[in-house]
Amino acid sequence: MIKVIKEITSGDEREIGQLIEAPFTEYSYVLHLTGEVRNRKNDQILSEVNPKVAASVGALLISRKPNGGRLRLTREGVVAAYFEDHWGYLATVNPEQWFPDHLHLTV
Repeated sequence: MIKVIKEITSGDEREIGQLIEAPFTEYSYVLHLTGEVRNRKNDQILSEVNPKVAASVGALLISRKPNGGRLRLTREGVVAAYFEDHWGYLATVNPEQWFPDHLHLTV
């Protein structure tokens, strides 16, 4: 769990809640108070489709947004949460840390 959290946070250069203006992917998610992330389109939860990292990712996200709420994702893997009146930075994930086929990063 700690290894995954370190991977997610190692590249953090933005402040939590910093405005995200990049376009989002077509996916929308909910961060539950338990730290579970749910795909709003089909109700899949991250722990069902990516059990190896779901607990770590969820723990990090809920620690940064304790009241949960809506999440969006940019093509670069930036996870944004809704903060009062804007979409703000929450974390950055790679394809292996998220829902399969929701994030396609190219090098």
